[in-house]
Amino acid sequence: MSIQDTSKPQLKDLQLVSSGLNDTALVGVSLIVSRHPPFVNYSFRLMLMKLIDQLKYKANVTAMQNGKIVAYAGWIVVNDADAQRWLKVGGEIPVPNWQTGDAAIITMIVTEHKRYLLPLMRAVSHSCAGKKGYAMRAYQDGRAETKRQTIDARVQIFHHEPSCK
Repeated sequence: MSIQDTSKPQLKDLQLVSSGLNDTALVGVSLIVSRHPPFVNYSFRLMLMKLIDQLKYKANVTAMQNGKIVAYAGWIVVNDADAQRWLKVGGEIPVPNWQTGDAAIITMIVTEHKRYLLPLMRAVSHSCAGKKGYAMRAYQDGRAETKRQTIDARVQIFHHEPSCK
């Protein structure tokens, strides 16, 4: 008799999808995001408004395993000139330009296990293909939040294609 180690997530069962705005998706992503720092300390109302936009515009990738959400990434679409100014000068995050923006700023990433991070980020890159990518980063060890330009978005090949198109 063999015992399978279930403490290590199996990536072969990981499904990556872009969720639209519906009650099930909103509740699911709200629950996972609100449990993780730094979002656990944010205003729930403010976080919920951002999640609604990400779901409404399918600016997200949700990783699911065995029917459970195990990771989530969401972004806003902005003008690249505004994103570059934000990166260099700072200040408030640029106003979204959902229809014609040519850049994406990843604003939320949470995961139940670090093994989900690489497939999640590849799916984000795939979903944002053709847009310049930027990210906000919050550290768990007390370091100040940072902003950085990410690798330009590019097309990836997946076992489970994100359904964002």
